[in-house]
Amino acid sequence: MNQLRIVVSSTRPGRIGPKVAEWVAAQAPSDAWEVELLDLSTLPFFDEED
Repeated sequence: MNQLRIVVSSTRPGRIGPKVAEWVAAQAPSDAWEVELLDLSTLPFFDEED
């Protein structure tokens, strides 16, 4: 099975990247593609104070 990893790299408030990534993932036929969304905003270093 093919693998597709979609990286959402924007971490700004109000970003539209996750919606676009979900749309792209929905376009991949589930019988041919294993899709994984990778959202960089969930990484722990974005929780640190400046």
